[in-house]
Amino acid sequence: MSDAQNNAKQRIIQKIQLKETLCRIAEHFQDYLFDRVEARIGQRPRFFSIDDISRVKKFGRSGAVNLISVQFGTDIGIQSEIIAVKFFREMDTTNEEAKKSKILQDRFKGRKPPVPNTKTPRLLYKDPASSFLVYEGIDGVEYIGADIPPLIKANLAGRALAAVHGPNQNPIQIDRYEGLVAMSTVQLPGVGNQLKDIFLNLFGKHLRSLTTSNGGTTPFGDFHDGNLLFSQKSLKPGHTTTDPEGIITWIIDPEYLEEATGVSRFEDIGIFFSIFFFEEYEQSQSITKTQNYLQQFIQGYDSALRMWSAPSLKEMWPDGLPINFDVSLGLLVEGVDILQRYGVNERTKDLYKKRVKFALVLLNEDLIQL
Repeated sequence: MSDAQNNAKQRIIQKIQLKETLCRIAEHFQDYLFDRVEARIGQRPRFFSIDDISRVKKFGRSGAVNLISVQFGTDIGIQSEIIAVKFFREMDTTNEEAKKSKILQDRFKGRKPPVPNTKTPRLLYKDPASSFLVYEGIDGVEYIGADIPPLIKANLAGRALAAVHGPNQNPIQIDRYEGLVAMSTVQLPGVGNQLKDIFLNLFGKHLRSLTTSNGGTTPFGDFHDGNLLFSQKSLKPGHTTTDPEGIITWIIDPEYLEEATGVSRFEDIGIFFSIFFFEEYEQSQSITKTQNYLQQFIQGYDSALRMWSAPSLKEMWPDGLPINFDVSLGLLVEGVDILQRYGVNERTKDLYKKRVKFALVLLNEDLIQL
């Protein structure tokens, strides 16, 4: 038998073994599958047997997720439901994600009233001796690919982030941002001292607005569009994709979730929008579209704050919203990360320098206006 035939045989064996493993996992979640059927059709099965199981592998920011479609026979007909299984190479990573998922779930449970149609997947199973986690299955679409008008997506994203942050206000840890400024300016490779001094002076001006704000919160950490899914197939009767109240927004992959309470709300917002502002500016020398999206995002965020009778973002920042500061800082941190992760070469230096240039424009001109 040739090497190619041996390899093909091994792949078939591995697929069979994986399917058997997934079947065993699914069998442990009979009650959960019955709950899903009951919620969907109003009847609860009394018994089941698995007829078939299929897998779709999706890649998130923190690794691959196996969406397992379980088809099973019951006393009330053939049913199909989804569970999500995430495998890890290291136990430490497994335990850390399970811990942060639990923290995020607890935050959502603590929001009274809850933000409408905004959720995070439930962690269904964690075994300290197993290197996988099982979540409730979500039939969702990524932020970029969702067939929802961009302004509505931005509004929903703002509501979702507010659900993570909550209404509680805290003074902002200024030393955190002084450290980030130092890391992204003093340590910037390949940038002259004069330009570093310009950045330090500009950042210093924007830092002052943080000292008068009580907009500190517990952040999501490294918040990007990849952390959002929309359940378009779960639209409520009578709703469409142009109606925000008919769409479920999911926040996933809390890999960098923090428990610190003095982090600026705009740190998450700035990171989320930095790539959108940068890409639009690179293509058109304009930021009009992204600025409109940001305004909708802020409106969605403020709508959640109003539910809790909390001050709006503008009220939390009496000396002006720090969006130029946080978008610029996000771009510079990302630029340094590109150089460190992929090495210094002509391509990475070009990507880095473009971010430095745009950050300088943002800080000099306060280009983003709200």
